[in-house]
Amino acid sequence: MAPTGKVYTFEFHEKRHELNTVEFKSHGLDGIVTAQHRDVCSNGFAVPKGDPEAAFLDLPAPWEAIPHLPGVFNRNRIGRVCCFSPCIEQVLSTHAALRKHRFTNITTYDIYYRSWEARPVQMRSVDEAVDRLLDIRVRVKEGRKKEPKENVRKRKPEEGDGIDWTVVGRSPTEIQTHTSFLTFGELMPLIDGVQPSTITD
Repeated sequence: MAPTGKVYTFEFHEKRHELNTVEFKSHGLDGIVTAQHRDVCSNGFAVPKGDPEAAFLDLPAPWEAIPHLPGVFNRNRIGRVCCFSPCIEQVLSTHAALRKHRFTNITTYDIYYRSWEARPVQMRSVDEAVDRLLDIRVRVKEGRKKEPKENVRKRKPEEGDGIDWTVVGRSPTEIQTHTSFLTFGELMPLIDGVQPSTITD
């Protein structure tokens, strides 16, 4: 965490790396963020060994970078990793790599995009709601067609209109797509230089 913390970021694409470097410098972050042009899946993470405590992997194949993490994490405390993946097949491969390299507490969250909007709605009394339900029941029983519904969404509150307006937050009741999966894992610290799961009596 700033100002004492350090962030290392790696970009495989050279042009994007150059743009990232300019961006960090323009925001005054070049003293905190170290950017490198590097393929971490093939070549690992070029960071001081034992310095990193956490990693965020936004890669097409995070399972190829995971084997390099135990060698650079600070093994005196819990090391944490978060992997961003757009499809479940990537998540399955990531889980397998995390388990193979002794990560525990592995959890995946399916992230959905949900939009919210605040808008005024008419607040009705309990008596009004009961009357409306009774009217619906009678109409259905008599076989009458549904009456046209007033378009409340486009109606705006006006001073002195006699209506009880309240601003509420609403979102769609159904979500058609998801944005990504986030997979988390933890690497337990070493005890006397030994992985805890390998210690035997």
